[in-house]
Amino acid sequence: VSSDELLLRYIWYEVDMNNNGRIDRRELKRVMKRINISHKGSLKTDYRAFVQNECMESRRELAKAYHRGLDYRGCLSFIRLHKSRSGVWDILFGKNTEQVTADIFLEKFLHGKQHEYSATLLDANVIFAQLHGTGMCNSPRNKEKDGSRLSIDRSLFDIFLHSAANDAYDPASLEFDKDTMNYSLSEYFINSSHNTYLMGDQLKVSMKTVCVLCAHYSQDAKEENIVPDR
Repeated sequence: VSSDELLLRYIWYEVDMNNNGRIDRRELKRVMKRINISHKGSLKTDYRAFVQNECMESRRELAKAYHRGLDYRGCLSFIRLHKSRSGVWDILFGKNTEQVTADIFLEKFLHGKQHEYSATLLDANVIFAQLHGTGMCNSPRNKEKDGSRLSIDRSLFDIFLHSAANDAYDPASLEFDKDTMNYSLSEYFINSSHNTYLMGDQLKVSMKTVCVLCAHYSQDAKEENIVPDR
């Protein structure tokens, strides 16, 4: 569950002034203020455009939906849509682009921006499937007519940017494989105690780089079940 969803759950009954289980435009203003989102532009205009986009029916039905307000899922969608207008999206895909398919996402973002050249179209499709699993993809526009290809919009892209899936830290980097260590030892970070370089008690002895080497070879010996030659 995202932080946006938790915050909205926490304040829902407080901001739903008429207790009808929906959030109208005036109540939505309170929501944005409570969760500290600075909305740029006209909230009234954006609210109407959002309702119209979700409703896609006659003017009479649109008017009813406008006054009826947003349910929990709709309110959450509006918050995420307006929480962050990602400049990355505008640069990569264009300001007027509403939807991006996995192949474009792979080409322009994963390869072009992130330089993750080992990523494949399958990887991009897995990311899209996970984003669709957030429950933010109720609109039929997120799929082709035959349902074969997924796509994401700006709000889902922003969710991905701030998710653990896009974290700069890669847990796989901690996996040791000596066959891939083709550089000198000075080119690597060594995951060890800050006292590894000491010859003995930290207050009385000298420091030697050989201590680090011994620790490294000792660990290597444990993995290979051999005794290091010192």
